[in-house]
Amino acid sequence: MKQSGIALAALCAILLVVTLGAAPVPLTNATLSDGSIAKVYDHCGDADLCATIDYTNGDRLSFYSEGAASGQPYVVNVVRTNTRGTVFEYSRRIDRNYHEQLTLDRGNVHLDIDYLNDGTLRFRFSQINPPSLR
Repeated sequence: MKQSGIALAALCAILLVVTLGAAPVPLTNATLSDGSIAKVYDHCGDADLCATIDYTNGDRLSFYSEGAASGQPYVVNVVRTNTRGTVFEYSRRIDRNYHEQLTLDRGNVHLDIDYLNDGTLRFRFSQINPPSLR
């Protein structure tokens, strides 16, 4: 009986390590008009990767949460990279009391950002118009 309890505890510990060590699985949400793929990651907390856009030329646009100080807006860091390094980087404040929306792909795709009560951000790509590949 005692051995089965130890085995169960060991199995739970292994599952916990495997789960915590696994990379987050993105949900594909939108395809841009040039064929680029936009993805979001569920429950974006401090220092988490929240969303990406993988461009057809190999560039990547990444959205990271920098978190927020008490009573302050969240800061989202936006970074575009390619094989040579960082192309550009900027930060944007996200007010936790309001829904934020970025318009991408000449108005065809929106990136919605919402503050959740558990302290994380929710990123969602919504496709306004179906892509017509250029």
